[in-house]
Amino acid sequence: MELTLAADWEDNSEEWLIPQLLCDSITLLSGEPKSGKTALAFHLIRSLITKEPILNVIPTPKKISVVWMGFDSRWQREIKERVPDLLDHIYFPSPKVYSESEEWDALANLMIERKINYLVVDHLYLFSDGADLDRQNQAQAVFAPLMKLIKKTG
Repeated sequence: MELTLAADWEDNSEEWLIPQLLCDSITLLSGEPKSGKTALAFHLIRSLITKEPILNVIPTPKKISVVWMGFDSRWQREIKERVPDLLDHIYFPSPKVYSESEEWDALANLMIERKINYLVVDHLYLFSDGADLDRQNQAQAVFAPLMKLIKKTG
């Protein structure tokens, strides 16, 4: 354990990748199927990568690379069709479920090695391998590997 004098503590968090729209940790888009969550995620990622404003808000000037983890059918094709100009900034991992801890460690190591700093999980229900995300104890099990990944990758 370390102790840091409050006067010496520096906040290294950027807090907002896109001010007031997208924070630097976990952002959850929730809604009914086909309500536009993935489309919004595409627009947010486009703004982060190209530095173009979204909703008249300019993203932070940080270089962004993305791991996009999809769990419904044909998600890779959808990404290639929707954002063909961004494909040099988006990586596809092998499909995983939240309970495979060693796979999450491997993903974190690859993200660090390749300087990938953003993860999109699309969508959470199939990612959760049947967990009832309305129940706190099951939702915690789903978010645990994500929190571990965030801690490891910064």
